[in-house]
This record gives sequence, structure tokens and C-alpha cells, in this order.
Amino acid sequence: MIEAEQMETGYESQLDHLDREIATMVKETQTALAAARKAQRASASGNQGELIAAITAVHERLTDLQRMTSELLKSADYDLSSWMESGGYQRELMELAAAAHLPMVESDSRLLCYPSVLQILPGDLAITIDRKRVREVRPSRVVAQLRANSQRRSRFRPEPFLEALASVYDLWIAHRGGRPGSHVKLIHLYSILTLLNGSRAYSKQEFARDVYLLDQSGCIETKDGRILRFAASASTRSGGLLETVAKGGQVKIYSTIAFEDAND
Repeated sequence: MIEAEQMETGYESQLDHLDREIATMVKETQTALAAARKAQRASASGNQGELIAAITAVHERLTDLQRMTSELLKSADYDLSSWMESGGYQRELMELAAAAHLPMVESDSRLLCYPSVLQILPGDLAITIDRKRVREVRPSRVVAQLRANSQRRSRFRPEPFLEALASVYDLWIAHRGGRPGSHVKLIHLYSILTLLNGSRAYSKQEFARDVYLLDQSGCIETKDGRILRFAASASTRSGGLLETVAKGGQVKIYSTIAFEDAND
């Protein structure tokens, strides 16, 4: 159950508060440690007055630390799962991304932030970024990671992806008795691709991103000499569309592709 105060502050603000309280705790711990070392020296020298004073100081600091840690435990026990489930965590990410001028959009329960695809996992108190599970979910940290990803050189290899697309395109044409060179919806090719891989781990959003990266690469000729053609435009009324976020932040929509003979 989400507390009213939690709904007002959010996870980032709660962690900001904890940062300050933990800094005070560290300072108190260092003071207690210094007093304990002073007691150790007093015991070694036999200075009774300093020994009692130092141990008293340690006792007082530890009493304060016990109270502080009890309060910190309550603050740290944030209902992150419910916050994620409610959509509050997603809103925090999107607000922080906007403040950092980092384009981010929501698509079918995932967040698209070029070139990354992020999914929130409330039950695991975690997220995935490009299918990699991440438990360090402080919103500002996540946004910083997404920014770093956006500035990193892409490791996408267009040639193997182009050949994979051509293969599933041929399977679809053969299965449906279609005309070679005709346009096929990308969403159909995605279905075949995931079926052949035997897993849905490769999300539709990741597929859309890879289609965009292929489009941007300029790699359009297959090994057998056919040319990849994208639909000239994609109507949002046609259904079965793929959307992703382009490098410049605009939403990019794809609908169909075809593989045509170079001489056509």
C-alpha cells in the first residue's frame, strides 16, 4: 500500500532524504570510532579519567546511532514495488529524462529512450535495460545510464539483421502464397522471428529499434542481390505498426517492408 507521503515525494526524493540522514549517521559513527580509539589508548596507558570519559562518549554516540538506525530503517522500507506498479516510478523517470533533455516515450509497458528499451519489473524491484536486469534503480542513476547509452557508439551489426529479415520475409511470402517483392507488415515478420528463436525475450520494441538502426545504416542490399524497401509512409490507422524513438528524439513509425530484385 502506498503511503500518502510516498505519493507526494517519490523514490528519488526519498533517497535524497536518506542520503542526508546516512551522511549524519556516518559522521556519528566516525565520532564513536574516534572515542573508542581514545578509550583504547587510555586503557593502554592506564589513564583512568580519560578511559571513563572516552567510554562514556562511545556509549552516548552508540545510543544516538541506535535511535538513528531505527528511524533510517523505517525510511528505507519504501514500498518500491507498489510505487512501480502504480506508474509513479515511470513518471519519475520520464520527468527526470525530460529535465535532462533526454527524449523518452512509453510504448506497450516499456520505455523507449534511444537506443535503449527499458522495462519496469515491480515484483523484482528491478528494471531491465536492453534485456539486462538492473537492481540499481534510483531514477537519477537510471537516467544517467540511459544518457551514457545514447552517447555510446552503437554495436548494432546491420548485415546479419538484414539477412534475418530477408529470411523471415521469404518464409512469410512462401507460407501465404504472396508475390515476391510485395510489401509485408513488419509485425508479421517479428512474429516469425520470435517463433523461430523459440523465445519472446526479444521484445517488439527492441525489434522496432533494430529496424530503425538498419534503416539508418544504409545497408539495403542482401547477399543474393535484393534491395530492401521501406513503405513510403505509415498510416496510424492501418494497425500493426512499430514505433521507436529516433536518435534526435522524434517518434519513428514503421509499417511494411519488401525485398525487391535490384532490376525491378
